[in-house]
Amino acid sequence: NMVRPGANRADICARFSLKDTPAARLWLEEHQLDDNQECLLRRTINSDGRSRGFINGTAVPLSQLRELGTLLIQIHGQHAHQHLLESSHQKILLDTYANQGLLLGEMKKAWQQWHNACQALALYQQQALEREARRQLVDYHLKELGEFEPREGEFPDIDAEYKRLANAGQFLSLSQGTLNILSENDENNIISMLNHARHELSELISLDESLSPLLTMLEEAAIQVDEVSNELRHYSNRVDLDPNRLYELEQRISRYISLSRKHHTTPEELYVLYAQLQEEQQMQQESEQHSEELSREAEQYYQQALTIAQQLHMVREHYAAELSELITQSMHHLSMPHGRFTADVIFTP
Repeated sequence: NMVRPGANRADICARFSLKDTPAARLWLEEHQLDDNQECLLRRTINSDGRSRGFINGTAVPLSQLRELGTLLIQIHGQHAHQHLLESSHQKILLDTYANQGLLLGEMKKAWQQWHNACQALALYQQQALEREARRQLVDYHLKELGEFEPREGEFPDIDAEYKRLANAGQFLSLSQGTLNILSENDENNIISMLNHARHELSELISLDESLSPLLTMLEEAAIQVDEVSNELRHYSNRVDLDPNRLYELEQRISRYISLSRKHHTTPEELYVLYAQLQEEQQMQQESEQHSEELSREAEQYYQQALTIAQQLHMVREHYAAELSELITQSMHHLSMPHGRFTADVIFTP
């Protein structure tokens, strides 16, 4: 038990300087946990056995704490040499000796760019089935709406025209009845009665001129009634009893309503939906070009990373030979005159 008796928690902290540990600095940068030239490791252990790990104040899994710890602390014991058999550790030792932090940083950046581009391309390809299903649905709706061809502002116009045609018989009946009252009834109509009244009033004015204003008013009334009669006659002439046109309008209005219900919109907004689907189809076509752009981008970043990797490989080969010679000389000093150490660097793009 690492918790002191009577205590609820044990808190262990360790502060490290990163001045001479480029591998640890690189690890912290890759995991976005770097903080200047120092590193603070902290682990808390509760009395119930639960524990938490922190790197520079950020909570991390204990596995990351152990991973970074191996880069900061070397434990020398009877099995410590086994660590030297790990290729990843060998690479760290070689890079530490070569002191090529700048080139390693460029390699890390290039690899990250290529990795991100590959992830974006993979995600885009994973969504291909979903996009294809949506494309087929959009094409189907556009074919259906394209055959119908809704037009902006059309529905209110044809709806009003339909109502006029549907009620044309009633319009004609009412307008003709009104015309009969105003002027077209040979036996009795308002205009003939007004003319008769004007004649009678004129004789009355001959006896009393003070009634002259009344005649003016009566004449104005006759003019207005005559204008109303003319306008109503023109209106009646414009009323069209066209059963074919009425049927055509009825069918188009019915289609407007059925399509708008299907697409959960209103007849007035069906044209807007049609335009939106056309725009989406255009974007889908451009999206196919985006896939090609992602592929080209991934290939571009790969070539950049490959170029830097080749440079890094050449540097590692140089320092591997230099390090091999130094270790071989040390072996000779340790009374192993025929001993030889060779570090092979293999390039695997």
